[in-house]
Amino acid sequence: MSSITVKSTGTLIDELITTHFKIEVNPSTENIQRALLLETAIRIRLDGNEEQIALQVIKLRTVLRECWNSQEVVMQYKDLRISDNLSASAMVDWIRVGQAGLTAQRTNAVRNKIIREIDTILGEDTTPLGKTYG
Repeated sequence: MSSITVKSTGTLIDELITTHFKIEVNPSTENIQRALLLETAIRIRLDGNEEQIALQVIKLRTVLRECWNSQEVVMQYKDLRISDNLSASAMVDWIRVGQAGLTAQRTNAVRNKIIREIDTILGEDTTPLGKTYG
C-alpha cells in the first residue's frame, strides 16, 4: 500500500469505497482506521468541493460494487477443478465463474475511467492506472 500523499484523489476515493466494502465483511480495527485515514485525507484534499465530483463518486461506488460482487462469485468457486467428466452442474458453475470474471474485468476498466474523470475534474494527474480492457 503506497503512501496517501502520492496517490491521486480519485485513487483515494476508490480505496475508501473498497475499504468500506471490506469493513462490511471484516470490521477489523485495521480496516476501520484505514477508512478514517482515507476519509480525512480526502476531506482535506477536496476542501469543500465535493459537489464537483459527486456524480462520479456515485458512479464509482456503483461500478465498484458490481466488480466486488463479481470477484466474490469467482472466489466462491476458487476450488473448482476441471475434470474429464464434467457434470451439467459443474458446467453451470464454470459458466458462472466465466461470466463473473468477464464482469470483473469490464467493471474494472470502467472503474479506471471514472477514477481518471475524478482526477481530471480536480485538475490532477490522469496517468493511466495500468492495464485496462475497456
